[in-house]
Amino acid sequence: MNPKNLTTFVIIFLSLNVIQAQTKFEKEYRLKNSSVPANAQAFIDSLPFQEKVKWYFEENNTGNSIEAKFKTHKTKYSIEFDVDGKLQDVEIEIKWPDVSKSVQDQIITFLDANYGFFKIKKIQVQHSGTSDYVLHFLNDKKTQDITTRYELIVKTRLIRKVVLFEIVFDEKGQHLSTAQIQFKNIDNLEY
Repeated sequence: MNPKNLTTFVIIFLSLNVIQAQTKFEKEYRLKNSSVPANAQAFIDSLPFQEKVKWYFEENNTGNSIEAKFKTHKTKYSIEFDVDGKLQDVEIEIKWPDVSKSVQDQIITFLDANYGFFKIKKIQVQHSGTSDYVLHFLNDKKTQDITTRYELIVKTRLIRKVVLFEIVFDEKGQHLSTAQIQFKNIDNLEY
């Protein structure tokens, strides 16, 4: 295959991967403490952290949720609940070196195979399970009966366009899902 045809093939192949990915849209609004479901507030109150919590209502293409965000010991936490206050997951922002070498290798293998250029912009470890198990995990870091995933925000360049993806991997680094992040429309009408 000549270089021109190879380049065309690579562009088409990468474009197909973008087409197959879901699109992710999120919009957040600040939420007053008085609007937070009691069971979500009780979960946050039972945490060992005594930090200022900011509450958000999130609209997205898979449903709405309520999120508690705070920072403790230089670590960012995001705890997500459904609109009734039932725990969905806990996301903790981490750095690349915090990911085990075997998981890093799996993730890099996937990214190399699917994207010509990529840069990891953000990594969160995501823990889910029953609220009792997650609370127990947050108190003493034992992971029994907890599902762990890695959520990465990855910047890529496809056909001269910068694209962001949210890519989720399991605890062993196996790919679970990819969603292209949709940016807000910022077009303004001028008169």
